[in-house]
Amino acid sequence: MLVSLPLVLTLLAASPVQPETAKPAAAAQPALPTPPGPGAFFEHAETKVIGKGYAFTEGPCWVPAKGASKGFFLFCDVPASTVLRWNAGDDTPTPFRTPSGKALGTAIDAVGNLYFAECEGRQITRVELKEGQPQAPAVLASKIDGKRLNATNDLVVASDGSVLFTDPSFFTAKKDLELEKLASHRIARDGSITLITDTLRAPNGIALSLDEKAVFINDFGGGKIVRVDINPDGSFAAPVTFADLRALAKAHGLPERGNADGLRLDAVGNIYTTGPGGILVLSPKGELLANLPVPGASNLAFGGEDGKTLIITAGGSVLSIRTTHAGAPWQKAGTDPKPAAAP
Repeated sequence: MLVSLPLVLTLLAASPVQPETAKPAAAAQPALPTPPGPGAFFEHAETKVIGKGYAFTEGPCWVPAKGASKGFFLFCDVPASTVLRWNAGDDTPTPFRTPSGKALGTAIDAVGNLYFAECEGRQITRVELKEGQPQAPAVLASKIDGKRLNATNDLVVASDGSVLFTDPSFFTAKKDLELEKLASHRIARDGSITLITDTLRAPNGIALSLDEKAVFINDFGGGKIVRVDINPDGSFAAPVTFADLRALAKAHGLPERGNADGLRLDAVGNIYTTGPGGILVLSPKGELLANLPVPGASNLAFGGEDGKTLIITAGGSVLSIRTTHAGAPWQKAGTDPKPAAAP
């Protein structure tokens, strides 16, 4: 059958042209913001084992040289109720204080007095050194309003001699707890105790900002670091979240296992904390700068003569690594920083 050309053109014009079906474009996947490697803050990526075979290690600090006594690190083997010392060299750690009241945290003031958070006695003690040897402890705090503390965990000494400490419930049976809340407190030089905050699930590591106008506290249960500003009158503001460690780990593709436990500052205000992935280095604004994988890391401390040796407690072991930044200076201006002993 013959069809005229005008009819063909008419039929084509009446038939809608079907465009080629386009496949939907794949959604763009944002790249994970990978933090710098350990080399930005650590001289190498491998830690050195300085001691192992302990029951459970915690609470390290550096004791600077004084007189004829050379500087040394302290750390706690909690179940063994022993504090050990290590000279930051090649020697094996040796016992320093035993029994230690199952000390879990250690700190030092500007004139070289030592302070311990003893979870067995549920108290904060001060120990003076004579020729490098610990003397009998003086109890600074063991009760609040007649009720025993929960299980003192970590502490830091301010330049004015006040002692700030955390008091979760680790190692204390629930039936033996006398205080209603887990909290953090400050012991003034006159022995009075002030609440810092009782809003955290399990307060743990604690450190002061370089200018001592704020305190940082690790919330073990909440997986975060909070910042509590110190008002001009010495009172404490409400805590605000400084860094959510679990969210940071997830955003950067790090292992999410690990808890907010110990923390320290370096000399420029960066924060080094245990958490998901091992050791996390955060900027003063809470940004993730670096990660050092250390399974089971619980606490850490800067020390050594140049402040660039970091020791890390991790389960039954204690490790060390050299850093590119020195730790925050331990010694600050002030005279006679000792707080009074508890009445």
